[in-house]
Amino acid sequence: MSGIVGIWNLKDQPVEKPLLQRLSATLAHRGTDGEGIWSRRSVGLACRNLWVTPESEKEIQPKVHPSGTVVVFDGRLDNREEILARLKGSHDISPASSDAALILAAYRAVKERLPEWLVGDFSFALFDPHEPQLLLVRDALGVRPLYYYRTADTFLFASEAKALLSHPQVSAQPEDDLLADFLLDRFHDQERTFFKGISSLPPAHAALISPKGFRKWRYWDFDPSVRIHLGSYPEYAEAFREVFEKSVKRRLRSAYPVAVSVSGGLDSSSVLCQAEALIQRNSGFCPRVFGVSSLYPEGTPSDEHSYLSHIETCYGSRIHRIPFGPFGLPDRSEAEVWHIEVPFLDELWADTHRLMETIHRLGARVLLTGHWGDQFLFSQDY
Repeated sequence: MSGIVGIWNLKDQPVEKPLLQRLSATLAHRGTDGEGIWSRRSVGLACRNLWVTPESEKEIQPKVHPSGTVVVFDGRLDNREEILARLKGSHDISPASSDAALILAAYRAVKERLPEWLVGDFSFALFDPHEPQLLLVRDALGVRPLYYYRTADTFLFASEAKALLSHPQVSAQPEDDLLADFLLDRFHDQERTFFKGISSLPPAHAALISPKGFRKWRYWDFDPSVRIHLGSYPEYAEAFREVFEKSVKRRLRSAYPVAVSVSGGLDSSSVLCQAEALIQRNSGFCPRVFGVSSLYPEGTPSDEHSYLSHIETCYGSRIHRIPFGPFGLPDRSEAEVWHIEVPFLDELWADTHRLMETIHRLGARVLLTGHWGDQFLFSQDY
């Protein structure tokens, strides 16, 4: 989870480096592996780097291509082999190249069609000084956030709204209509935020900014007409197993340990067991996998100790147990709202915070969960 931010003064006014550094400083919590700053007259980009994948270690973004194109990238590419095959013959990339380097090389090949090549969990901004133009892209499901603010003179983007609010042109005023929709439980807007003038780039969208104007488009969508017809129920089960294994395998690509938030349910337990099976077959995905669980007292209706013990016995793994609560609703609520930038209180936030602190202390930089797996795969009766 790196933090990216940028400024483009569209009337060619030089970027003030102290201002860019101030915006970057608001994202320091997103990346602890060094800060990178790049500026060329009216354009400035910054990145708070967090190394996760083996290819990204020691890389300090922004990443600059020999052509002068520059990118700030937050996330993970899952189809690296496919991109490398498409770019076969390119002398500036290899299987050891970082995801950011692949983004730059692919852009050189296909320009604005770049988002169509990418599969993964990411948001990024790429500036091409030769056009000149700035390309913003957010992953298909919107896992990584990306916000922007624009006027006739200035374009700003960042991983979090708080970075944009640090710019003197952006005033911290609430978006009253959206707040009303939220309070009435009809909050379905993927572009508006709770801050007036600040927009969110929707999932599966790209935007192109230039002195000529602003254009936004959807580069991918689900195709509801697609049907898969197999011969039997076991064949469907096997097809699902293959997709599930592939999805877990992709998310294990890490230079650091990978944590799994696990309970006794089918969803999170399946993720942990699949990850352990993959690691036991090939330890090259990541150094290790471990489970972390918030547990209710033994003997209560929510006691899941026995389920976790079965998993540990089967896979020879260790699941770190964290006693649950008791907490009050307002405990650490200010920190929650600061992070999510939404007027919402989660009654489990304090427990989630303790879970995250444990995962961080144990050295993991990737957390997998089974959240919503049961709801997706089973009926409400289950």
